[in-house]
Amino acid sequence: MLTALYGFYTIAVTAQIIAALRLFSRRSAKNSAYLGVLLVVLIGLLYDNAIIALGAIIGEGWFLHTLSVGRYIGHAFGTPLLLIFAFGVARRAGLGWAQAKTAHALLCLFTTLLIGIGVFNDIVRLELTPRPLLDILRYVNIAPKGPPIPSIATILGLLVMSAALWRSTGWAWLAVGALFMFIAAVIGMRDWMFLSNFGEVVLGLACLGAAKKFLRPE
Repeated sequence: MLTALYGFYTIAVTAQIIAALRLFSRRSAKNSAYLGVLLVVLIGLLYDNAIIALGAIIGEGWFLHTLSVGRYIGHAFGTPLLLIFAFGVARRAGLGWAQAKTAHALLCLFTTLLIGIGVFNDIVRLELTPRPLLDILRYVNIAPKGPPIPSIATILGLLVMSAALWRSTGWAWLAVGALFMFIAAVIGMRDWMFLSNFGEVVLGLACLGAAKKFLRPE
């Protein structure tokens, strides 16, 4: 059941990557940079879902353990990059606060800090153990203690920026996607984690919509 669900997530994210690549090929250099950031996030999401979908087929052992390391590398480096993408959308949408170079610099600094925390928790302190659930098998990191600060900070930042975008432009879908992701992440802890992955797929779709609307060809 869950294997098929993660297979669906994998296919859905693959379609999102193809759509993002098509947008990328038609955008200007400065808009392509923000699309490139989104592509990095989507590729990490694709890898994460694919490895979980294939986990039970590969089986417990060093090979799946090694492949699973890449899932955590993708989360550590990729997740906070959504803040830069959302900031780029806000800037291209003409929001005043997003035009300042200082705001851009502070956002990049904050994103780098979140990546550093993620690297420490999910790479430096990585301690993987197998955890089966129904018909899937995945390796989870049991080392970190406390809440996943980079993920929480990223989704809260997305909520703030997408709400500002909604208020300024009337375009609500990025805010809807961010809110859905937040709710799915809260509900999807531990054995309900497949709901969190679904939230990521929905958020990816919302980000694509934002890119299509605001990161226009010039």
